[in-house]
Amino acid sequence: MCFINGREPITVSKFYQGVLYKMYKKEDKKNGLNWQKIALSGKVLWTVISFSMNYGIVERGTVETNFEKIYSFLPDISVFFNSIDAQPLTTLFLLWFLVKYYKISDAGIEYGKKRFTVEMLTLIASISLFTGTAIYKYESLDILFLGGIQCVKSFIIVGGYYLFFQKLFTIMTNEYDKLMNNRKTCFVIRFFEKKYVGLFVFIILLVLWGGTLFVYYPAMFMGDTEDILYMAFNYPTGLTNSVLLPREGVYLTNHHPILYTGFIRIIMDIVRKFGGGDIYSVFICAIVQCVVSAGILSYSCIYCARELKKPCVATFALIFWVICPWVSKYTIMISKDTLFAGFILLFGVNLHGLLKSANNSLKKIKYSFGVLLSALMVLLLRKNGLYIVEFTFVFLLFLYRKYWKRWFVYIVLTALIQFGFSNIILPAAGIADGSVREALSIPFQQTARYIQKHGDEVTEQEREVVNAVLKYDILAKIYLSDVSDPVKGTFRIDADNKDLINYFKVWFAMFWKHPGTYVAATISNYYGYFYPIVNDVQKLYRTSVGSMHNAGRDGYFEFSNVYDEIHVWFRDLCSLYDMVWMKIPVINILMTSAFYVWVVLIGWLMKLGRGDRCGFAFMLVFGLTTLTALAGPCNAIDYERYIYPLILGFPIILGVLFYEE
Repeated sequence: MCFINGREPITVSKFYQGVLYKMYKKEDKKNGLNWQKIALSGKVLWTVISFSMNYGIVERGTVETNFEKIYSFLPDISVFFNSIDAQPLTTLFLLWFLVKYYKISDAGIEYGKKRFTVEMLTLIASISLFTGTAIYKYESLDILFLGGIQCVKSFIIVGGYYLFFQKLFTIMTNEYDKLMNNRKTCFVIRFFEKKYVGLFVFIILLVLWGGTLFVYYPAMFMGDTEDILYMAFNYPTGLTNSVLLPREGVYLTNHHPILYTGFIRIIMDIVRKFGGGDIYSVFICAIVQCVVSAGILSYSCIYCARELKKPCVATFALIFWVICPWVSKYTIMISKDTLFAGFILLFGVNLHGLLKSANNSLKKIKYSFGVLLSALMVLLLRKNGLYIVEFTFVFLLFLYRKYWKRWFVYIVLTALIQFGFSNIILPAAGIADGSVREALSIPFQQTARYIQKHGDEVTEQEREVVNAVLKYDILAKIYLSDVSDPVKGTFRIDADNKDLINYFKVWFAMFWKHPGTYVAATISNYYGYFYPIVNDVQKLYRTSVGSMHNAGRDGYFEFSNVYDEIHVWFRDLCSLYDMVWMKIPVINILMTSAFYVWVVLIGWLMKLGRGDRCGFAFMLVFGLTTLTALAGPCNAIDYERYIYPLILGFPIILGVLFYEE
């Protein structure tokens, strides 16, 4: 605190804000300068240049013809300016927009949780746009730092992005605070006050998804569907060779969760007993998935309308779940991701309900049961579900220390269930628990890129250590920057713990030699989670056709879509509909994986900034889901299934974001 002229104390930060305000406002009478306008002009010009800058290298020879003294510093400066690719009309628009943008008044944010939120979002957004553009266009980060000119360009680009996003997130944070402080409720929609509205929402979803199921009858397949079907009937698959089988003749593994595999087997056996074939069997599986998904979404929709008091958001949720191409297609897809996403949402909703109903005994019992049931399903439907559930409860142990006994019981209970399932039930049934390689995508990709870029520096001893875990000789050839499956496929199933320990010693030593290579490998594999690129929604059907063919190639099954004129015409119509979502500006942002990750990230940090523990815990569920996806094998630029829980939960995430008790 400081005192001025004996008046009431003011904070140091407010004192300096006042000084800065007067400094910028004060016009120098001697030379007529207005420092506020100069600062504004500088921000605008810097941002325009950063958005107009070409990342590529301009060869010095292309500009030397314009100079007589080619060995002076002037051609180097010319190289820099040749990197600015500013189209006149675009530049005029940017200048007009940015002047208006930077002149928007905002209260500023003092240091604290909210300033931390703004700076974190700004930093992540700036780096994501900077590195994402470089990798997407040039497939490398090296181009950003090759020489002094490139380093200067990189500094200017990142600085311009930082100025732009800092203003954006400051405005967003202030507007969010105003909205939350006004305590205005969503406009009333009487529809959600009716007694049987949940059943009505359930029926609407089933009927409209039924149209998609009719068009793509009997169901949609994805790349893993073939393995799921083969495992359901204990047929050998490519995954059989990825683990040491504990019992001869048992080809099942928990790579694809046994719970989902068993679900497929039970449905198909029942249908076959009644004389149905393979096509009708998977059709019934798709219907069951639709029923379960519709039940979860209708429950979440009503929670949003009644408990969060956001009927307008609930209405949007219903519309979104019906018209979004991803939701309707994934709902009828024979994939563990469909049910997993639904139970992630159910887990988050019940957890939020439990935390906000601390003084209501009946609701506490209801939501406690819901949390445990959904947590159990999340555990059993994906192996990474364990980390989502356990880390959520661990965070709650510290966030809600008053109820530490409850969270401790949940942690122990879920851990015991997972341990008993993986270490007692599966071994007793002779089922392998899956390969350790699935958790090592990041280090394996880093090793493969290192060998590809710096193979001549690898010693014979390092080569032998790596070769004991991965097939060294082919790593450089098969390495793909955006997917780790080829590299993981070289994992030696006889590699033991000693081999892995030795591998990580070498991995760590290589890191210190070329840390940039490791960073580039990781960013290249996952930048699509933060850098918005429109995904190809139409590929889902193309993949489905190929997967149906593959599932029947050994004669075990027979699957096919219907190819009469009506079904073909409707599928073409759906393809056109998908194209509309992919191409229309603003709408197509919903077809990027990064959009949903950013919604969760912004929501997470906004709730942290406002100290809303309940909302923070809800966002934490989806944040941890994102983190587990970042340890997965694929980039999100054209592979959205790992963040499908975020897509499905998007409307409810918005509801929680704008709710506060």
